[in-house]
Amino acid sequence: GKLVKTFKGHQKTVWSSRLTDDNQTMVSGGMDGGVKVWDVGEGVIVKDLRANDAPVHCTLFTNNGRNIISCGRDNTIRIWSTEGERIDTLRGHHGTVYSIASSPS
Repeated sequence: GKLVKTFKGHQKTVWSSRLTDDNQTMVSGGMDGGVKVWDVGEGVIVKDLRANDAPVHCTLFTNNGRNIISCGRDNTIRIWSTEGERIDTLRGHHGTVYSIASSPS
């Protein structure tokens, strides 16, 4: 296929990226510990969420599109509003969290 767009903003390797259902917004996370929210059409970062210094292995939008979930090497799952406010940090894993999923309801 043909390269359509390149998104630059992470300082290190990106390990996760997900689009909203309307393909207008993307969330990404990577080795730099950042979670970034992108305007896909413009190719620019609209929110830069600092998860922490630990790498982020997974990101996704909840099915209602109102929240972002990230997880990573700090053994946590973090829930964010799409406005960038951290809603909760779920602790209890004894190792890196590599993936997450959101139920359809």
